[in-house]
Amino acid sequence: MRVAVRHEKEAPFIERIFTVNGSPLACRFFQPEADGRDWACRTEIDWPQAPRKRRIMGVDPVQALLLAMAMVHCDLLTAREDLGWDVRWLDDTSLGLPLTPNLRDLDPQGWL
Repeated sequence: MRVAVRHEKEAPFIERIFTVNGSPLACRFFQPEADGRDWACRTEIDWPQAPRKRRIMGVDPVQALLLAMAMVHCDLLTAREDLGWDVRWLDDTSLGLPLTPNLRDLDPQGWL
């Protein structure tokens, strides 16, 4: 008997590699997909203790992707603030991802 295997893991739409305490940390964003009248963008962060996967909703694919990027940015900044981790991108403390206005004070150089 043959059993069809469904592959849950698809290739990410985009990926960015940060460093956390000097080690690489991959963050992946998957292509936004329609979900009823809204859109969903899945994310994965390869934290050292365990990967974190999320599904972020938006009213269209652009909003879903932007909110997913902002959520990952928030997670990275939280690791820096709460855990004291040194989180960097391109050897800089500003991580180059969008951030909601109420959290902009956490972005050290405030350029996004």
